[in-house]
Amino acid sequence: DLLSLLIKQRKEEKEEKRLTDLQVVSDCLVFLFAGHDTSSACLAFTLCHLATHPEAQQKMRREVDQVLGEKEY
Repeated sequence: DLLSLLIKQRKEEKEEKRLTDLQVVSDCLVFLFAGHDTSSACLAFTLCHLATHPEAQQKMRREVDQVLGEKEY
């Protein structure tokens, strides 16, 4: 996982390649917020697309029903 890789780099033998505590924390924050931002943008685009394209919405509903079974929600 990401944190393990950062900690491993923190313990690097060569000092010029070693990460500082601040760099490890900063990298964790970047990955946290980058993942959050891209996920929210993707969800917003998907919902907008489904709202403006009923045929895509119907196709998605059929696929969800195939996986989860047809239920009334």
